[in-house]
Amino acid sequence: TSGVVKAYMDLVSKLLDTEYELCAEILDIPFFLDLLQKHSCEKSGEDTSYLSSACLDAIAILLSRGGSNEANLCSILVFCSEHAREDISSSLLQHLVSLLSSSEKSQRKPKEDVMSQIKHLGGPRLLVSFASTNSAKVCMEALELLLVFDDRDLDEEEYAVHSVLLQAFGEKFSKDFVLSNTMLERLIAFSTRPGHPELYLAYLLFTIAPKADIAQKKRVLDYGMKALSKSRSALEILVHKNIWQKPILHLFCESFCALPEDLRFKSDLHKHKSNDRAVIVGTSWHIIISLLFYCLRHEASGSAQVEHTIYQFLLNEGCSLDADDMSRVLPRMLSDLFKMVLVSDSTVSRNSAASRSGWTAIETLETERCLNNTVSLLPICQDILMGVIAALDLSDSRSSDQYDAMLSTEKDASEADLLDALGFSNVGNRSSSLEPSIEGFCELCVSIIYKLCFGTSKHARCMTKFLRRDSDVFDEVGRAACEDTESLANSIHSLGKGD
Repeated sequence: TSGVVKAYMDLVSKLLDTEYELCAEILDIPFFLDLLQKHSCEKSGEDTSYLSSACLDAIAILLSRGGSNEANLCSILVFCSEHAREDISSSLLQHLVSLLSSSEKSQRKPKEDVMSQIKHLGGPRLLVSFASTNSAKVCMEALELLLVFDDRDLDEEEYAVHSVLLQAFGEKFSKDFVLSNTMLERLIAFSTRPGHPELYLAYLLFTIAPKADIAQKKRVLDYGMKALSKSRSALEILVHKNIWQKPILHLFCESFCALPEDLRFKSDLHKHKSNDRAVIVGTSWHIIISLLFYCLRHEASGSAQVEHTIYQFLLNEGCSLDADDMSRVLPRMLSDLFKMVLVSDSTVSRNSAASRSGWTAIETLETERCLNNTVSLLPICQDILMGVIAALDLSDSRSSDQYDAMLSTEKDASEADLLDALGFSNVGNRSSSLEPSIEGFCELCVSIIYKLCFGTSKHARCMTKFLRRDSDVFDEVGRAACEDTESLANSIHSLGKGD
């Protein structure tokens, strides 16, 4: 009866408080887990709720008094991952989180004991089973527990497991769960924990950001900007994540489409503090350009990352840009990338000593990867200017073979048709609103080509390889000259030393 259950649990609680040493060996954690398992399977009612609450309190007392050992910790985590009632499982995980997060002196010894036991048992691997849970509450507590006991240096294997778990939790929160505002606030607040914020940003924070409200999205992007500016490892982790562009482009496109047209292409949007949408567009754009520049500078497949970003713009579900906006966004993206390449070179050349501490310390176009990536972007620039990309309809997820077939077909169209498809039909009209952006884009393309042709012999050799690959731009004399790459490279370089 309810009276017996209440009297029994009151006695147990009193004994744990006053006679802990006497009864700890009998009233241990497995004893209360067995009680929870037995009675939680029964119909819910006042008796069961009281018993569950009393058992959870008793387990919390045992943990805080140093009554945990490796077997008990394993029992708790297995119980939580397999138990049907999410309120009980999440409460048990909360008790562990509370103990490990406590800064009270009285809790220091139990906290150190539990931490060392968890590490000995396998650290982050203990939480692998929670990656498949169907409960958002249990997943949330497991995530916080992961962040708490990984607030330290991890060995290589633990770091890998930590990354995999964060990615699994991120996919759960972004795809499987409906998140309340409170849950979103907790997930964003977790980013302030020490430990490995770059992993949290890449695998979870950006992933759940599209579900957040305007103010929360703004906070996520602000945090992202700070994290990416502080650490090269954060940039590296993010660009190695599969389809990293998707959530950031979603944030950009959603707010971009909601802005008035007169604001959309201003260069200082991030400074419009009174307009959250404008700040989101400006900040997300800066993040996109920074990540793509990092890819150009450091990744062997940097130009492919730019192409994938263009595809994600075209395929962005729910808030894709129209042809007119795309005709301005894509040139703007490549223009900003070229500016970063040119400014990086110029800045380092003028003041190389002051720049040695940064991750762009070496002149950008002096690195082989950036040189190859930059040259590989030139055909993309040509396609954009001729209207090939904007004329495509990739909503049906066509394969690369179909894309290449359409590319060759569109190149055979008349110049007027292609320009019209991209929205450049009035490009020759000085009153056209598109003209300044296209003119600026062309100027930057020419600046990059000039730098490649008339820089060093390394630049010229790379440019020559590109010209040989696209040999249809040459006449017979040009193609014959291209047969000797080194000779042509030296010829181009010598021209640069002249007028």
